[in-house]
This record gives sequence, structure tokens and C-alpha cells, in this order.
Amino acid sequence: MDYKEIFCEICKKKFISDTGYKSHMTRIHKVDWRPKEYFAQEKCKNPKCENSILKISGKSYCCHSCQISHQQVLRWEKFKNENPYPILICECCKKPFSPTRRKAVNQKYCSVSCSTKIRNTYIKSMLGKHHTLESRRKIRIGAINYLKNNGGYCPRIGKNELSIIDNQEQIDNCKIQRQYFIKELGYTVDGYCKETNTVYEVYEKHHKNVNYLNHDLQRQKEITDYLKCNFIVIKDT
Repeated sequence: MDYKEIFCEICKKKFISDTGYKSHMTRIHKVDWRPKEYFAQEKCKNPKCENSILKISGKSYCCHSCQISHQQVLRWEKFKNENPYPILICECCKKPFSPTRRKAVNQKYCSVSCSTKIRNTYIKSMLGKHHTLESRRKIRIGAINYLKNNGGYCPRIGKNELSIIDNQEQIDNCKIQRQYFIKELGYTVDGYCKETNTVYEVYEKHHKNVNYLNHDLQRQKEITDYLKCNFIVIKDT
């Protein structure tokens, strides 16, 4: 078998294999035997990244996070080119801007600072003001309708409420409808009898709190004025 003789450029030692030559250069002379082309570097493909990678590695990105972020930008640019958005006007600073998110054609503000500024202005303007009874009614009805449409509406039931209403049915000898919802007012009462036009409410211990008294009285007044009914309060002690 013919061997190609290789000589060390420093000590002129002869080698019959490429492996021996490489080992000799690395261990004895502390010289890297690899050619200059091996160390050629190129910049990471992500324009926001300043790291470099070895060209021989065949990689385009220095890390996985750079690859993901750059690909997201490329997809977004492609989407914008295929579905160009109109130029919008910020409602706060009145400057033109382009939406930054998909399906954001109804975006009102150009940045988070603008939206925060408008929100803080609204909060300051509402300090010391209170909702009217009509606005509270609309808010209640809107919130309940939203919960019903999303399958999350469930009125609270007291611990002893069922047994108390059952007992009251026997005392009054009537049929009480549980958790009766008054659509026009946005209130749900514990019980309602259509035959006698009577509303039944079970008040637990927390209704004794001073913060609940005015609310309970106002709620009772609204219900009785609308239904023209009797209102019976049963205290759960």
C-alpha cells in the first residue's frame, strides 16, 4: 500500500498518515492544523442580532430564538404585503399609523402610551361621579347577557336557601319559582310566586353589613315598583 509522506513544516518530522500529522501539530507545536477557511464567519441572519457563526456549520442563525423571531417578522411582512392595511389616524395624538397586529383595522391608538393617556384622562374625569339607576340597570343587563352567551351565568345560591324556600312553600301553600330572573331590571330573586305576585328573598348574615343595607333597600324598591308585588324577606340566621 502506498502512503503519502507528510513533513512537519516546523521540525521536518515525517508522517505517513494525515491523522498523525494533525495530532503532532496540535500536541507538540500547539498549532491549529485547520485551514483558514474553517474559521470563516458570517453574521446571523436575524438583522437584530449581532452575533457571528462559523460558515462551515451551515447554520443561518446563531440560536433558536433568533430563528423564531426573524421568521415571525418575515411572515408578518408577507401578510402585510398580501393584505395591506389602510393608514389610520390615532385618536390621541392625531398622527397617522399602520396597525401593528393582525385583524387590527379598528385599532384606535398608535401606541400603548397614547391608549394609557386616554384611559387616565377618562378615569380622572369620572372621579367623584356615580352611575344613575338607569345606567346601572343597563350595565347589569349587559353583563348578564354576556355571561349567558358565553355559558358562564350562574346565580349564587345560599347554603340554606333551598330548604328555606321549600319550607316557605308549605307555609304559604303556593308554588315558588326558584332563581326568577327579571329581564327588564337585570335582577335575579331567590323565589317568585306568580299566583300571589310575591317575591321571596333569603338574606344571609352578610346582609346585616351596613354596606348592604342601602343596596338591599334600593333593590327592593325597584323590584316592587316594577312588579307591583309583595316582597317577603326571610332571614337566614
